[in-house]
Amino acid sequence: MALPFGSAPPKNPVFGHASSAPDNPSILKKIIATTLISVIAFIIVKLVIESGIMALN
Repeated sequence: MALPFGSAPPKNPVFGHASSAPDNPSILKKIIATTLISVIAFIIVKLVIESGIMALN
């Protein structure tokens, strides 16, 4: 989900490069967004397990 947002192909692609490759991939933004989403999901799962709503035994 995090990979395609904010990507646009270049208006003038360079010879030898894929025409569908993004002009500015913003990898750092995507790494931060993916990390935040996974941390939030982890915290929710941890709280649900610790509260006793769901047990793993």
